[in-house]
Amino acid sequence: MRTNLLDFTLPALTEWFASLGEKPFRAKQVFRWVHQRGVADFDAMTDLAKGLREKLHALAEVRTPAVLSSTARPTAR
Repeated sequence: MRTNLLDFTLPALTEWFASLGEKPFRAKQVFRWVHQRGVADFDAMTDLAKGLREKLHALAEVRTPAVLSSTARPTAR
């Protein structure tokens, strides 16, 4: 099972990247892509090295939580 990057705060993501042997600024880059730009596709994170993007494909994902219920009213037809 791949690690969901949405489960991390920035400090926790920084630690996770360190455990992969990556520099701390990489966590900040990915955090910005995911949380500020709303990007979930690692290939679209163009300022990351190709090798890191491949590593992320193998080890991680950006998976939003499932909606369990909704309070939205149905629209009239």
